[in-house]
Amino acid sequence: MVREQSFEDWELVMVDDGSTDQTWEILNDVAVTESRIKIDQRPENRTKGPSPCRNIGVENSSGLYIAFLDADDEWSIDRLLNAYTFIQETNAKAIYSGAWVVVQKGKYFRESRPIRKGESIFDFTINGDSFAQTSTLLVKSEIAKQVAFPEAIRFHEDFAYFIEVGELVPWSFFPSKDVIVNWEDNHLKKVNYADCLYFYQKYKSKSIDKISRIGYLKYTAHELAVRQPYDNNIKFYHKFLMEEGVKFGILEFILFLSPLAYSMLLKIRNKMLVLKNF
Repeated sequence: MVREQSFEDWELVMVDDGSTDQTWEILNDVAVTESRIKIDQRPENRTKGPSPCRNIGVENSSGLYIAFLDADDEWSIDRLLNAYTFIQETNAKAIYSGAWVVVQKGKYFRESRPIRKGESIFDFTINGDSFAQTSTLLVKSEIAKQVAFPEAIRFHEDFAYFIEVGELVPWSFFPSKDVIVNWEDNHLKKVNYADCLYFYQKYKSKSIDKISRIGYLKYTAHELAVRQPYDNNIKFYHKFLMEEGVKFGILEFILFLSPLAYSMLLKIRNKMLVLKNF
């Protein structure tokens, strides 16, 4: 919801990611009726995906601040007004928020928090109690134009962007509840674990919290084993955990020895728990 925003001094740059239906024609029709709307198409020489489209949008923007809104996400009618007011009151250069998350089973609010004193931005992004999804971000234009979303990966690209912006200016936590993120299509099944490894290897040197690193690696390895048990990237998670000096329990040993067996054991255990509680 952009055209209905209570804050009216906005510019909308919509980027078509190579659609094969009538999307481009529809965008043209919308742009004709609204002077604040610009449209663009991702050129064929740039990779398909959200990162190139976000970068193209930034490249073609002219506003003082830049906010991102993925095609399946939503803002409340007062999102921009609330964010602008917060920026004026705090002089923040870059802000992020928690968000309502829509999944197949319903809707819940994903809390976030300020970056703690002494906490690295990398450790913040991989911590389970943090959240800084792209559609909650708003960055001063002069900063946003110095940083690009990595176009070589399609997962954790938002983490990488968050870190790179944070190298230039401090992030400010904006405690609002006016963003809706749509994960209804079960986004966890679409995780690219090679991209997760790329992100981890590139930025892990910025970490100062061993517990956060181990927690992230264990969680991601578990998800990989359960959702993609034939993915050979599991060996790299084992390698990184070994480097951290982690001692594995029996179940974790099985996870890395045979992800498929691990996945099957979890299913059996969960069924037994259901029967026990029946």
